Amino acid sequence: MKYLISESQRKLLFEEVNERVKEVQEDGMEFTKKVVNDVQENTSLNLKMMLTWGASIGGFMGPVMQFLNGQYPELTQKDASLIAVGIVSVIFFQEKPFVKSLIEKIKEQDLEEAFKTGAMKANQLKTALVEFLKSLNIMTFSISNMLSYAFLVPIIPMIYDAVSEGVWDMKDAEMLTKSLVSFGFITISGNFLKRLIDTVVKRILR
Repeated sequence: MKYLISESQRKLLFEEVNERVKEVQEDGMEFTKKVVNDVQENTSLNLKMMLTWGASIGGFMGPVMQFLNGQYPELTQKDASLIAVGIVSVIFFQEKPFVKSLIEKIKEQDLEEAFKTGAMKANQLKTALVEFLKSLNIMTFSISNMLSYAFLVPIIPMIYDAVSEGVWDMKDAEMLTKSLVSFGFITISGNFLKRLIDTVVKRILR
């Protein structure tokens, strides 16, 4: 449902959307740091390179962790972190040496069942993102390229809500792009990001 609102109200509401997006990105980065640090402390593996993709990885690990906690409430935080990092590593970093060590650790801890279940959920999320990007004529044939867009996972619902409620104006894409780029979490160019957001909004408006 769209609402009739004044321009000043719209700007205020969009600023709230912008702040929520910023919080989600920052939370995703902090979440990734915490989970990765937990696993590093308990396995002695060097996983710092994963933090390069912190906000994007957080967009995947957050839903996976929630799913795991719901399906396996008996899991400790340490075990859930190990499984989530293992899942993300298998999906996005198959060639890295630490992936094999993570899988071995998961087997040692007798966490294979939860790992396999969580991996299926993560693959569903990855497939949904890839299909969505393909619908926008963005081809993501490489895993690393697809990871560049994973930050969209928690953002798209916010954009959808803003557009549906009449808060979004097409010029807002530029403001949101500047904010996202300023966070330092995005690996694609600002110009391409703006075109991507414009495309998402146009798709919602159809």
